[in-house]
This record gives sequence, structure tokens and C-alpha cells, in this order.
Amino acid sequence: RFDASLTRIARTNISFIKKIPGTDDQITINMHLVESTYYDSSTGKIIIKPNSKLNTLYRVDGKTRLYLKTLQKLARKESAQALYLYLAELPSTFYRIGFDRLRGRLQLSSHLGNQNATVKKALGQLKEIGFLEYSIDKENGDYVLNILKRNMKP
Repeated sequence: RFDASLTRIARTNISFIKKIPGTDDQITINMHLVESTYYDSSTGKIIIKPNSKLNTLYRVDGKTRLYLKTLQKLARKESAQALYLYLAELPSTFYRIGFDRLRGRLQLSSHLGNQNATVKKALGQLKEIGFLEYSIDKENGDYVLNILKRNMKP
């Protein structure tokens, strides 16, 4: 049963086609989904070796699924969704961000006090789902977000 399934997986082909602008020509790349499969029925051991040329695709797909799962938790909370996507992509050593940057990211156009309230509410929603632990300081008349911890799999 596993053997037949692994054979089907190993035979799965992927084609990438790119049209060449201004011509009827195209570039086509064909490859297998996985490089190899291994199944030992006596031990039940299964090894699936992915096609190394698709590593970026596998990595992006996994990241996309994580993002979608979190974004579903933030349904109808657009400001929190936007800040999540921004904060999730920051390097792990990035831990202080001015509210001016966050307001700019959200492209808010209301009064400054309302903009700050929107940012704080969105940060609170990110804390509620377990993505972000933070503190807020006030420096030089504006707020600064101190990222204490980010949970990439909330």
C-alpha cells in the first residue's frame, strides 16, 4: 500500500512555463516533485527525499501555510494582519521599532492619537494570539515598540 503511494509521489511531475514577452516562445522546466523515495516493509521505515531544486518552493509553501493559519486567527483585524506580516519578516535581532514606522506601515491617515490607538490595539491582538510579547516606551514624544519575544508558530 505504501509502496504504490510512494511510486505515485515519485512519478509526480511539475512543469514551470514562462512566456517570453513579445514572442510566441516560452521557457519550460520539467522536474519531479521528489528526488527519491525509500520504503522498507519489514521495519516500516519510509524516507522521502525532496527535489533539492524545489527547496525554496517547499520553504515558501511552509511559511505561507504558517502565515495563513495566523491570518485566519486575525480574521477581520486588518491592522493586526498587516503588522503581523511586517513583524514576522523582521530579522530575529530586530527588537525596537518606532511607532512612526508602524503607522507608516499601516498607512493610517487619521489624527495621531487615533493612529497610536490603532497600532496599540493591533499589537494587543497579536499578543492575544500568542505571536508577540512586547512593551511600549515613550521616547522623544513618540512611542517605541520593544519586542521581547516573537512566536513564529502561534
